Amino acid sequence: MADVFISYSSKDRPQAMSLVEQLRSSGYSVWIDQGGIEGAMNWSSEIVEAINDCKTLLFLISGNSIKSENIAREIHLASEKRKSILPVVLERVQLPVMFEYPLSGLQRLKYENTPAIEKALAAMLKGKSASDALSTVSTDAKSEDGFVHLAVLPFDDLSSAHDNDWFADGMTDELINTLGTLEKMKVPGRNDIMFSKKNRPRTKEIADDLKVRYIVDGSVRKAGEKIRITASLMDVLDNRQLWSHNYDGVFDNIFELQDTVAKQIAESLKLKLTPMDIARIEDRPTENVEAYELYLRGMEFQRRITRDGYERAIKLYQETINLDPKFVIAYLELASTYVAYYRECSRDKNWLLRAEENLIKAEDISGQTAKTLWIHGEIAWQKEDFENAERILLLAINTDPTYQASYNILGNLYLRTGKTREAASAFEKAAELQKTTFSYFNFLAALFASNNNEKVITVAQEALPVFQKHILRNPDDMISRVNSAFILFWAGQKESSFSEAETLSQVKDLDGMALFNLGALYGELGHPDKNIILFKRALNNGFRELEALINYDIGDKTFQPQLEGLVTELKAIIRAEATISQ
Repeated sequence: MADVFISYSSKDRPQAMSLVEQLRSSGYSVWIDQGGIEGAMNWSSEIVEAINDCKTLLFLISGNSIKSENIAREIHLASEKRKSILPVVLERVQLPVMFEYPLSGLQRLKYENTPAIEKALAAMLKGKSASDALSTVSTDAKSEDGFVHLAVLPFDDLSSAHDNDWFADGMTDELINTLGTLEKMKVPGRNDIMFSKKNRPRTKEIADDLKVRYIVDGSVRKAGEKIRITASLMDVLDNRQLWSHNYDGVFDNIFELQDTVAKQIAESLKLKLTPMDIARIEDRPTENVEAYELYLRGMEFQRRITRDGYERAIKLYQETINLDPKFVIAYLELASTYVAYYRECSRDKNWLLRAEENLIKAEDISGQTAKTLWIHGEIAWQKEDFENAERILLLAINTDPTYQASYNILGNLYLRTGKTREAASAFEKAAELQKTTFSYFNFLAALFASNNNEKVITVAQEALPVFQKHILRNPDDMISRVNSAFILFWAGQKESSFSEAETLSQVKDLDGMALFNLGALYGELGHPDKNIILFKRALNNGFRELEALINYDIGDKTFQPQLEGLVTELKAIIRAEATISQ
């Protein structure tokens, strides 16, 4: 009986034979087919018997071996026979589905790390399971692409009154932003993880969904100035907790506590932090903790995307800046909120002037960035200074080609000015950077406007699973549900689109934008009567994007007078609201 059966591709024979020599010199008995398994001719009773008789199967993973059906048969036979399987990576590849089940939950060792391979084999031969044996081996936390894939789940607010969500979300955001900037780490963004805050799935399900190996979880508790932060790090693949700790202090120490948590996570993963990594961890938005608290509270209200939320966020950001006139991020969020308030709540151009004033203050401190240019570009667009807006947004993209928001605003600008092909190109780049429901919807809207019908269907079919996953995570996101109905229409599923539209039209509390999009969908489905009714509801529920209504092509011209009446009504609403705000 051989200790080890080597499963490999004949194209990798030199590496396989080198490993065999190493193992034999260390005293292990090894069975290897000198020809290597490739064609069906080589699958023989001798191989079946060798697998039956071996104690451990060592699978040499490479681009060659994962293409072989017969190698897959070896792995599955070993799994059925309850043999220990030791995956050894010769080169980084994405495993096909046929290999996923027998190797699920098994840590992989690198081909170059012979000591770790021998240590794992020794543990297996002593009766330890493959997963237990592999967990005893000290390995690099990095995955096959060279990065540590880690998700920070939303921290829980365990305060007695449960009124410190702003603190819990702030801790979550800080760890996402800090860990995500480290050189060897990839961390999903806030939008990818917040779905788990209300209805948290099992850790394994979250890890599989987000394609990460490690999960950071935790909670905060605040009573007056006293705080407790609890954080833990889980290796989901090995199903073991790597680290957990409670941190007690006062809010005045919040930055030191955040730095400590981030550094201990990196230390637990055996990451060697560069001087730049340490500088990023220790970078602070402000030294004034009172200002920081007001800023976090402002973020909580800003994210509500409501008139009241914007107004309360503006007040809190102004108080933040009064306490720390050099708090750059607060200036930027205040400017962004002013623009959003103008766009969605009131067309008083004083909001844009205030946004510009705060942008200039931010740039006086930190200089121009892709984010300041992006906000400048949207302000110019809202002022209908389209040529200048395009120039600024192209400069933002040149400053940081990975800043997705610049492409989205540029695409909207091109749509507004009738440059549908340019809009599609900008939105396509945004979707390449991050495949979100928002980027897909904009991309498809531009493709549809440019009459690129063939590509519309292809992209819509690609987008449907993204929307379905998002809605499953966020069933209360009505705008995404409306946009998903549009995706069904673009994908050629008109009956399903109409059925979903009928369901959504009965929802009483849809906001203005969702109602406008739903009305536009009914127009495309051939129901302009429902289109007008929903546009009217949109105005009553806060829709203020006058240009979108003016430029809307209703198709059936018998309804044109009613559409023009709604434009007149919206202009009057905007004038009245501007007067009230002065």
